[in-house]
Amino acid sequence: FNLDRVLSGWIDKLNRARAAGYKGLRVTGNTAWLEKSDWASFAEYEAAINGVIGRHRMLALCTYSLDRCGAAEVMDVISTHEFALIRRDGRWDLIENAIQKQAKLALRESEEKYRLLFRNMAEGFALYELLYDQDGRPSDWRILEVNDAYTEHTGLPRERVVWRRAGELYPNSVSTYLPTFARVVATQTAERFETYAEAVGRYQRVTAFPAGGRRFACIFEDTSRHVVAERRTRLLADTASELLRSGSPQLVVNSLCTRVMDYLDCHAFFNFLVDDTAGRLRDGLVSLKGRL
Repeated sequence: FNLDRVLSGWIDKLNRARAAGYKGLRVTGNTAWLEKSDWASFAEYEAAINGVIGRHRMLALCTYSLDRCGAAEVMDVISTHEFALIRRDGRWDLIENAIQKQAKLALRESEEKYRLLFRNMAEGFALYELLYDQDGRPSDWRILEVNDAYTEHTGLPRERVVWRRAGELYPNSVSTYLPTFARVVATQTAERFETYAEAVGRYQRVTAFPAGGRRFACIFEDTSRHVVAERRTRLLADTASELLRSGSPQLVVNSLCTRVMDYLDCHAFFNFLVDDTAGRLRDGLVSLKGRL
């Protein structure tokens, strides 16, 4: 009895079945051939196969004769399977593996905690899948899942974005972010960057990290208030410094208009009158044109 050979045989059958279009593999095993001398190695095999089944699309039913099993063997059967069905006096009893039961309970509790975090986190979250063209080059990414905060960040509800390509929703953004996302998938290494997302009109801090294979995820933090406040402070400081250094009203006004245009992303026009005798601005009018 060769444990590795048997397990490899099961996986090989599963792969051939799936390659032929089947969804998975169902197996039934008969243990009538077992002798007492085989039991220890067979129990080890059953424990190992239980771990294999958990990682693959496999379902196994193993049958044992109570006439050939003592109390110790029954305990081995229960401990090496997810659950056991025992027929006694014409009635079937279900006995669930206590360790397996505790593990599933802990998994459900962990999943519920992550679901609560996923729904209530303030940062936008999205799970993506990188897409490739016919030549094997990254070409786009598909949105697999988003949280509620993603809608707040983008204004797009979940039902409008899930399973859609980014190129369909944000056609002008693909070329900007595709190299970074492709690098995250290729290197399986997280990257962080700050950007102005024109599609949603916000400054964002983005953390992109691998999620296995072609999948990757992004967390979005809205930094618009911080960026605007920082730029406003810098504008005021630079303007004050210019006023202190320059004796030319024309240079001060030109510098101020340049900074205003950069800060507000618009065109600024300053019409003014200069008192040549005093060397001061006597009157002026600022007009702004463009996007604010």
